[in-house]
Amino acid sequence: MLNFIKKHLTGVIAVILTATIVVLAFFAFSDEGPVTDAVDTSLNTPTTPDERQEPTNETPVYSGTIPKSSSPSEKYLFEQVICGNGNITLCSVHQTAFSTYVIAETNCKTGDVYAEKPTVGLIKLDSLGNIEKTYSVTNSCEYEYVASCLTNLGIAVVTTDSKNNYLYVTVTDFDLQKTDTKIMPYADSVSLFPTEDSFLLFADNGKENFIVKYSSEELSFSTVNSGKIVDIFEFGDFYRLTYNNATGYGITDLNKKDFSVIRELFVASATLKCIIPIVENGKQIYIAIENEGSLYARKYFSDMTVANSERKKIATADLLGQGTDGNNVYLCLSGGLNGVVTLKTDLSFSYSANRTDSVISDIADFAYGDCFYLLVHDANKNIALIKTSASSSEVTYYPVGDKALLITYPNKTIGIIYQSSFYEYSAIKLIGVR
Repeated sequence: MLNFIKKHLTGVIAVILTATIVVLAFFAFSDEGPVTDAVDTSLNTPTTPDERQEPTNETPVYSGTIPKSSSPSEKYLFEQVICGNGNITLCSVHQTAFSTYVIAETNCKTGDVYAEKPTVGLIKLDSLGNIEKTYSVTNSCEYEYVASCLTNLGIAVVTTDSKNNYLYVTVTDFDLQKTDTKIMPYADSVSLFPTEDSFLLFADNGKENFIVKYSSEELSFSTVNSGKIVDIFEFGDFYRLTYNNATGYGITDLNKKDFSVIRELFVASATLKCIIPIVENGKQIYIAIENEGSLYARKYFSDMTVANSERKKIATADLLGQGTDGNNVYLCLSGGLNGVVTLKTDLSFSYSANRTDSVISDIADFAYGDCFYLLVHDANKNIALIKTSASSSEVTYYPVGDKALLITYPNKTIGIIYQSSFYEYSAIKLIGVR
């Protein structure tokens, strides 16, 4: 052995030096030293078959991680995909000053939002499209999405089981860390409205209409006039409830403590499309858009009486969406008037844009100066983003899916979130466009 070493001393030394250099180079470029089990932390990147193996037709397995950065893009400000090994369906989007919360149904067992059984997930993103955190509603059975809203307590989400036996009311805090779930009987129609300290849930089971107030201790409820709730306004000691029924629409003031009726107004034959509070000359008024064969605008003053209100016909058209900048109301119409109309508090109106066939998201009720945005299908069923003001409009087209919603960020970035795909699965895509 000694003779072998002497004879091959130069070669042995060369091998030792080479091995030493390799080891030192590894540690020089590694912060944590050698890793025995390497983890793929690539973002939104599926694992691909080994190039040395035979080609395969199997769908690649999603191997992304959370937090998950958005991807740079030549076309857009950023791109983000919410996906997994299964289908993810866009349900709703809610925004605070700091974060965007996407509500989605998922049947993924691995991915960005996942659970052992189909459920509803929440995805928290920042203004650059980065996914900060996700949460899946814990379930012992298959959950389906019903309704959701943003409250001062967090994000409220109502789900039901696949057999429609119960409603599950879940409130998750803004950091997606703490959650509370309460159970109530199933109802055919459910709508949620935030209040100063909590939120109200309206549930119609076909026989009665219930108003339910959420608190961390219990769900308190009472019955109210049957009908479809349009909107709710909150005042010091009462809620102002607006609703439609088979014979007209009503405006009812309810006591906050026991939901007893304080006063009620009913307008026969008309259907309330929307009602928007606005200030005129320092005084509170309401602009109501009614449908009675044609669209009408009605201005209610503080006494909220029909006798003292003003009414003006707009057109024979459908109302597709609305928004306000605090001074004017913007109406997205289709029919006799086809486009966006600016309605002033004196009930005079003018065109803002004339390129609307069907809106797929309400007018983004968020003004950048005097500009508004809305997302529509044009006459050729292309997706168009319309930037509009009282005097001009600008249209940009995007190759996105049918189910799309606008996102408006405080930093003046505009995003579009829509139903997309990830290989053979459905997914959700977000693009920053302005």
